[in-house]
This record gives sequence, structure tokens and C-alpha cells, in this order.
Amino acid sequence: MRQRWEQVKNFIGPYRYNPGILIGIVFLITAVGLRSSIFPYTRGYARVHAFLLGFTIIALMEIPIYLCFRLSNRYWTSRIKSRSSYIIEFALFILLWNLLENFAKRTLIPLFKMRDFLYTDNLVGTFLFRFILGLLLVAITHSRARDLEVELLQAGEINAALTKRYSALIETDEEIRDIAATLLHDRIQSELMLAAAKLTKTSQSLPPEAQAEILPVIKVLEKIRGTDIRQVSQILTPNLEGEGLIGACETLCENFKSTIDIDLKINNRVESIAENVKLGIYRIIEQAITNSIKHGPAESVWISAEFQESNILEVVIADDGPGSSSQSPGKGTQIIDAWIGILSGTKEIESKPGSGYALRVLIPIA
Repeated sequence: MRQRWEQVKNFIGPYRYNPGILIGIVFLITAVGLRSSIFPYTRGYARVHAFLLGFTIIALMEIPIYLCFRLSNRYWTSRIKSRSSYIIEFALFILLWNLLENFAKRTLIPLFKMRDFLYTDNLVGTFLFRFILGLLLVAITHSRARDLEVELLQAGEINAALTKRYSALIETDEEIRDIAATLLHDRIQSELMLAAAKLTKTSQSLPPEAQAEILPVIKVLEKIRGTDIRQVSQILTPNLEGEGLIGACETLCENFKSTIDIDLKINNRVESIAENVKLGIYRIIEQAITNSIKHGPAESVWISAEFQESNILEVVIADDGPGSSSQSPGKGTQIIDAWIGILSGTKEIESKPGSGYALRVLIPIA
């Protein structure tokens, strides 16, 4: 019972009503009396003249009511309207309507020499009838709009929370990459260099046969230190400022060339966009290539980044892998989705078992 009563109260209000709809309701209710009162007039000019005069009287009454509706809506724009204040406000509007009708009956109708079509003799009964009818009509015409407003508000809150989680995911991912790159570059690289130097010094006191065996080990350590670690560091933290997005993507593809064939086409205009957008595009391409290798496995990947319009960048990553109908996202897909959310982009996926996989991302560029 209590739940039902709460539903009734919620249905009653409050509402952020549309002044035009309320004025329309006022007009319809008042016009009913006008329609029945013009029949005694002679058909033709007299009846049309009476209708126009009545319409003028109704319009003169509705102007102040409409202005009050507009002022009230403006007052409540940045405030929370309680149910009690809403009902009091509505009652005041009905009272104003009755007072204006009483004024029109005493002054405007005699002035225009018309029959009385307002029928305001029973002020209390008219007030109660219009008050209850008005509350119900506003509730019926505005309840769905209010529900949609609540749903939009909830969707906005969910979207904001999701964007916040995406930002946290990206920040954590980039922080881990920076730490790993710094560790590789500063510590592991220096320790490998020190190990190679110690082996070189030690080998000098060994027989030539032992030196011949140690020398290849030293060369392997130098290769790991000078080439492999540098490549891994570039993948972890791309040099977008120095190489640009195109150069960083070319370096990325070069690192994967032994595993997969990659065709890369990127419009030169991408170098003029913001650095954080470049980083997002790079990460999307990087994760998409990783997914093609890991979940494909694919033999070839085609990557393109072209401007559809002056401010829409289309990034497409497609492969010739077996494709999939699975919708369960892995970590790579989550990172892609996080970057798309941060960049306010959208994505489309085309994938069927046996026909490859294609990711299409649209990113608005400021």
C-alpha cells in the first residue's frame, strides 16, 4: 500500500512543465464555454464576430498566465522543485486563472457586449475542478518526458563513471609502460653494459680458446642492450615528438615484421593534431595489431588513417585472420575502448568466422 501511495505521489509531480502545453490546456477548457455560447448568435457574420471577440478575451486572460509560467520555469531552472512547492505553485496559477476570468466577466464581456461564456459563479467548485484536472493533465502529458529526463541523467552519470574508469585504465597503463621503459633503459641496459665490460676484461686474462667462446656472448649482450631493449622501449613509450605518429607507427610495424606482414597508410595531416590524440591513435593501432597476432593468428594486416571530413579521422585496422563472432573483450580491446571513449570516438567491428577481422574507428579532431 505504501509503495502504491509513493507511485501516486510521484505521478502527481513535480514536473518541469512546458508553458505552451499548459496554456493550450487553459485555452481548450475555456474554449468549450465559448463554443456553446456562440450558437444563439445568428449564423454567419454575427457568430464569427462573437467567436473572434471571445477568442480575444481568452487571449487577454492567457497572456499574464503564460508570462507567469515562463517566469516560474526560469526560476526553477537551476533549483530543485519539491512536490509541495510544485502543488502550491500550481494552485496559485489556478487561482490567478479564476481571478482573471472573474475580471473578464465583470469588465471585458460587458465591454465587448457579449454573452457570458466563462461561467465562474461557483469559484470554489471551479477552482477545485480545474486544480485536480490540471494536475492530472500535466502529469499525463509530462510523465514520460520526466522519465526520459531521469533516464538521460542516469545514462550521463554512467557515461561519466565509465569515462573516469577509462581514464584511470589509460593512466595506469601508460604509467606501467613508463616505469618498464625507464627500468629497461636505465637499469637493465646499464647492467648489461657492465656485464659485457666485465666479461671483456675477464676474457683478456683467459687463453685464446676461452676468449673465442666468450666473444659471441659479449656480442649477444651488446645486441640485446643496443637493439632489442631500445626497440622494446620504443614500443612501450613511442617517440611521437621526435618521430611523429607516422614514424612511430612505422617503427612499431618494423618490430612486428618478422611475425606478420603489415601495410601502413597514414595521411600526413595527422602530424598536426594534438599529442594526446596521436598517442591514442598509436595505442589503438598497437593493440589492434597485437590482437591480430594473438587472437588471429593473421598473416597480413592493413592499417589506414584518413580524414573522412575536415574534422573526422577514420582509422581502419583489418586482417586476414579467421575472424570471430565472440564479443568478450580482452585487455587489448578494453584499452582500445578506453582510448576511443577518451577521444570521444566511435567504433565499428566487422568480423565473421573465416572472413577476417576489421576495426573501424572514427575520431573527431578539434
